[in-house]
Amino acid sequence: MGEYRDDWFSFEIKSKRRIMDLAISPAFAKGIGFQVHEMKNDSFQLFWNFGMTSREMYPMLMKYAQLNQIDLKTAITKILYSEKFNDFMKLNAPPVSIADLDSNDMALVDAVVNAKWQDMEYRCGLDGHHYDIKIYGEQILAFKCWCVIPKAWSELIPLVDRLIEIAKLEPRDCYEVKGVY
Repeated sequence: MGEYRDDWFSFEIKSKRRIMDLAISPAFAKGIGFQVHEMKNDSFQLFWNFGMTSREMYPMLMKYAQLNQIDLKTAITKILYSEKFNDFMKLNAPPVSIADLDSNDMALVDAVVNAKWQDMEYRCGLDGHHYDIKIYGEQILAFKCWCVIPKAWSELIPLVDRLIEIAKLEPRDCYEVKGVY
């Protein structure tokens, strides 16, 4: 599982304005978190980093337990949701990548930001992936959907396709929108 956990992997960028976040958490690849920012020089940039797969996280958990002399019989959930483990994971977060966004890229971002989405009931399956979207403005709007998205959210499709291209995500089908309902 490649869940992208904000509490472990999110990052702070010094910019003029944060526009939106999109995290993709696939069942069979690494999770990824994107942030779109308007920079102080009025340019736009995309920032991203990867989460960890369960296989990569397990050694981190063992290292944390060893460093903190935690009994190996301790429930994993007690560790995974502790503030101290969150801090440890933040220190070991993957590096952040950066790309400049042009006017065509920003048209895709703006289409999502300006869409009049309604919150929909979260539908999911046992494999595939889901999207966590945050749009920043006077209020932060948050949306979550499975890889088969509501038809009303079709603006998401070209943006996800472009982000996959920019970040060179493989295998592509672990990140792209699978369809609409």
